[in-house]
Amino acid sequence: MKTSPYRCVIALCIIIHYTPPIWGNQFVFADPNFVSTLMEYAYASTIKIGDSLKWNNLTCGGFIEIRNEKRFSECILPNHNWRGYAFFNYTFPIDMLNQINTNLAVGAEHESAHPSGGLYEANDEAYEMVYDGLYRNINLNALTISPIVRFTFGCDFLIRLDYLLFLFSKNTPELHDPSVTHGHGISGGLNAFFPITVSTSFFISCFGRYIAKSNETRSDWIYYDQNDTVVQLFEKYPILNSSVTLCMKIGFFIHDVFHTRNLSLFTRMLYGNPYGFIDSREKRLVLAIGIEIHSK
Repeated sequence: MKTSPYRCVIALCIIIHYTPPIWGNQFVFADPNFVSTLMEYAYASTIKIGDSLKWNNLTCGGFIEIRNEKRFSECILPNHNWRGYAFFNYTFPIDMLNQINTNLAVGAEHESAHPSGGLYEANDEAYEMVYDGLYRNINLNALTISPIVRFTFGCDFLIRLDYLLFLFSKNTPELHDPSVTHGHGISGGLNAFFPITVSTSFFISCFGRYIAKSNETRSDWIYYDQNDTVVQLFEKYPILNSSVTLCMKIGFFIHDVFHTRNLSLFTRMLYGNPYGFIDSREKRLVLAIGIEIHSK
């Protein structure tokens, strides 16, 4: 029996419309992929332009982020390292007991990053050799399953865990080879909100992500630091390399500054492999301050 695609679309719209709505933000603010419009300074400038839309329990959105690398550029406006992100997810209400709200979100996301086209910088460290003028990029595509718990215990809390099934993905710009593969990852975090006035809140957010190393490899010339110089070794190298990112964000919310949008002033600390066009082996400590606008 052949089913009309129009009937499927109509059925999907009915399900979305009549599912009990999920109120409040379902995302971890410390996640570097948190969708917002942002200006940030972390030894060099970053600008992010993005927003998200919600229809009952269906949420989608994305952003474009441009930043400078402090070791290469001290320009006021960033123009060096580009990153794009897009997502959609649907949230199913599971249980509501008193002040505890449990949901399950399923969806998909895409993240890609690259330097300005053909960018070459004189480098003397292996991690910086990804800027050698060759076309290199990062491309992460994932299906996600995310249990989410919101509850009140003196203040408001949100806990979110994510399982990431990577498909057609690569996080190793060290490989000039354009091959992609599949893999796995997990992420999760916590938001805590402390009301100050009717329109302002203090918040603390923590986040972590782990990407597992893939079994699939490619042979290529890989840069290494050796005896105070950079050398290339021809070897098999994972398409998805293991990486860990830990992040904490602390700041103040001003609610409904713009229509259904909040304004936040924050300070952020990140340790591990930053998101974006970065050698997958590199770990950094990043301290930043910024301002952002995001949906409620």
